[in-house]
Amino acid sequence: MNHLFYPLIAVAILIVWFETHAFVEYCKALKFGVKFFKIDEYKRWQEKGMAYPDFLAVKDNTFFNRLISCPICLNVWLNLLFVFSHKSAYIFFEGFYLSLLMYFLLKLVIVKGDLE
Repeated sequence: MNHLFYPLIAVAILIVWFETHAFVEYCKALKFGVKFFKIDEYKRWQEKGMAYPDFLAVKDNTFFNRLISCPICLNVWLNLLFVFSHKSAYIFFEGFYLSLLMYFLLKLVIVKGDLE
């Protein structure tokens, strides 16, 4: 059970960031960082069907924005953070592959569910 803790955290972050509009909605609701995160500008792009991470990569093509708009890249960095908190390199390899597998399987289930 202990080996699933970090991968589940990574999957939760990836799902919320890439598969929901939670970040944008909470920024709007809490009126936090609306200008800094360009939430009002994103509304126009959202109507075209673009996700917020993709909007960031297109609007301001910096290394950081490309990093947080790529699930694999973001997963690498999340699992590197877990190495520092767990103080074991083993947790990186276990967590990286397990969290990617769980994320993409869950994403597949979401897509299949939307088709039916």
